[in-house]
Amino acid sequence: MPARYLERWGMDIRNNLELTHFVTLRQPLVAPPAEARSFADLLFDIGRRLAPEQAQYFAFGTHEDFVRIPCSKLPTTGPDDRQFKDGFEYMKHYGVFVDQSEPKPYAVFQKRLNDRQLAGSRVAASGVVYRANDKGKESAVGLQVDGRAVCGFATPSRKFEVPVSNSLGGISGGRASEGKNGRRVAVAARGISADAAKGFGPAPAHDDLDAGVWWDKKNGGRGNGVNINALLPINPQPLVGMQAWFDTVCSLRKV
Repeated sequence: MPARYLERWGMDIRNNLELTHFVTLRQPLVAPPAEARSFADLLFDIGRRLAPEQAQYFAFGTHEDFVRIPCSKLPTTGPDDRQFKDGFEYMKHYGVFVDQSEPKPYAVFQKRLNDRQLAGSRVAASGVVYRANDKGKESAVGLQVDGRAVCGFATPSRKFEVPVSNSLGGISGGRASEGKNGRRVAVAARGISADAAKGFGPAPAHDDLDAGVWWDKKNGGRGNGVNINALLPINPQPLVGMQAWFDTVCSLRKV
């Protein structure tokens, strides 16, 4: 029987809304019952038994030994100057390593393309930068904006795309609209546009609309957007209790 979540080792990395790279160490809080083992250990054993050619890739040992390998690349000095013999002991003590060596990647769509990325590219009349791959097929790799080639968004056109649907009554991206509940909405690169935000009802006592989000002018931003969360109703699935993000039914009309 495989060991459960609190009975095994592991490295855990999640998306960080603070835009800072980090990694956490999962440590067993209790020993697995009876003969239960980490599922990773079971797979390693199978790999070693397949053939000598496969076994060489599993010579590191156990799942714990496997976790020690990436930890060996981490610092041995803690944020409080405590010293450890290796990165694994560092992670066992703190449980997390936060890499603050690089600036936070705000507005990555404005990142300039380098010479290697632009090699063999062309700029279309639309401003889209196209580059062929090794098979000769072209794809958009960026945008020409104010004389600079930037990466743009991760869309086929490298522009911020909003699908146009007949079910929306001809409403296309960027136009303010009003729903049945009277809230005005607009699709913008940073969420709801500032004009549309005026149509919101009373905000709760603590809301990310005024909690100092990064685009706020007082934080050095342009002030041209607010978070879309206040628009979406809390609508959890009855069975599992999770928010049904892509099941929110909207009815929009032009205003």
